[in-house]
Amino acid sequence: MTSEEYKERKEAMLNRHRKELNGLAVEYCKAINPYKIGDVFQDHLGKIRIEKMIITGIDHPSLRYIGPELKNDGTDKKLIRLRDAYLLNDTKSKPKD
Repeated sequence: MTSEEYKERKEAMLNRHRKELNGLAVEYCKAINPYKIGDVFQDHLGKIRIEKMIITGIDHPSLRYIGPELKNDGTDKKLIRLRDAYLLNDTKSKPKD
């Protein structure tokens, strides 16, 4: 085995490992996520309507929601501003863990 063959096999192993870890993170986040696109999410900063979900975190994956800010009554604000919110900061329900 040459050093080039070693590097190629090692990189292939790492790629398989990363793919498995990403799949595990997706599976975990699907299991703990109580929301879907269009739902209203509330944290300590206020409410948003979820338009996009992103998996975050390396050691312990979680979800980041992105959407427009809403008034306290759940209606759109006049000035539309997108904001991030994290499942860890959910004030309505705590994720299963």
